[in-house]
Amino acid sequence: MNCREHEKSIVGNCLLSGKDLCKLCIAHTDGKKLYCRSCYMRVKDMPIRKREPIQQPKTPELKKKSEYFDFSVLKK
Repeated sequence: MNCREHEKSIVGNCLLSGKDLCKLCIAHTDGKKLYCRSCYMRVKDMPIRKREPIQQPKTPELKKKSEYFDFSVLKK
């Protein structure tokens, strides 16, 4: 497939609008994220939110076997 504006081969899509982008259409890249000119103009001044790390739930302490079952019942 070719880009609508430049008739060049498409290398990816804009992250926000989904437009097909050739190398000439890409306004900004952030790792593997591609942005077209209009979308990049909207987001370039937005503050970057930092994600807080996910805290793993604490694993419950394991009980002793004697706390799960009353073994005194078996001794009778």
